[in-house]
Amino acid sequence: MIRAAVILLCLGLAACAAGDTASTDADQVLVAAPSLDRPSGPGPDQLLHLADADVRRMLGEPEFVWVEAGAAMWRYRGQGCFVDIFLYPNEGVTFVDVHGDDLDDAARQACFRRLLERQTG
Repeated sequence: MIRAAVILLCLGLAACAAGDTASTDADQVLVAAPSLDRPSGPGPDQLLHLADADVRRMLGEPEFVWVEAGAAMWRYRGQGCFVDIFLYPNEGVTFVDVHGDDLDDAARQACFRRLLERQTG
């Protein structure tokens, strides 16, 4: 949120610095820079709203399954991490948690990618 405000402020200042000259160049395109906050590549969010069969195709059989009141939690073990996937009937995946000891965002992303590669491998 703060990053977006800073970008908008910078764009506004740049427009003011340009003065009264309006650009009429039809070829001018504004391209968003990739976010530095999130690692690139496939991430756990790509599982959201998928059906259980789709998750199995992507990650294989879970190591552990816990079911209660129709909801399920599937656990996959990665190298130094775990991926917990929460599924609900008629909704599919509603939440994905990648966790382990002292994992930052990049390590969580890498863990998830390794699980994908292990299955597609």
